[in-house]
Amino acid sequence: MINACRMVPAFLLSVPAGVLADRSDRRKLLILLQAGIMPSTFCVGYLLAADSPFWLLAVVVTLRSALMAVVIPVRNSLIPNLVPESQVASAVAVDSAVRNLSRIVGPALAGTLLAVMEVEDVFWISGCSIVAVLLSLFVVHPESNRDAVFNNIKADIQEAAVYA
Repeated sequence: MINACRMVPAFLLSVPAGVLADRSDRRKLLILLQAGIMPSTFCVGYLLAADSPFWLLAVVVTLRSALMAVVIPVRNSLIPNLVPESQVASAVAVDSAVRNLSRIVGPALAGTLLAVMEVEDVFWISGCSIVAVLLSLFVVHPESNRDAVFNNIKADIQEAAVYA
């Protein structure tokens, strides 16, 4: 059930999130999203520690997953604004490598931490780590949304559906 709470928002929000990424200041949007993810991560830790009802945990996990579903396309669309056009391919490759490495290192680190602490403590650490993400977003000043195109929202969603 929790996996459904994690995956359904990603499935439902991926296309609208891409349209939103194309239409907004990506850096500011990422700051807002991360600022929402951090307290929801802390909330998951609290709910686990307090032995809260399952439905409440499912609601918070769904909310957090909805925010995360928007983060991914926004972050991906920010990369071209961080580097010169000639280096976009390399930047995308490095981002992909780092993301794939984090899919290996993250669970291994979490598993190691779970061996010595409670699961809620791991969520507290995860929530605290978002501070580093927020700090990096405050430091980074990308070029303007040089590739942003503002068409009709319905047309943008139809274009994404045809592309998929």
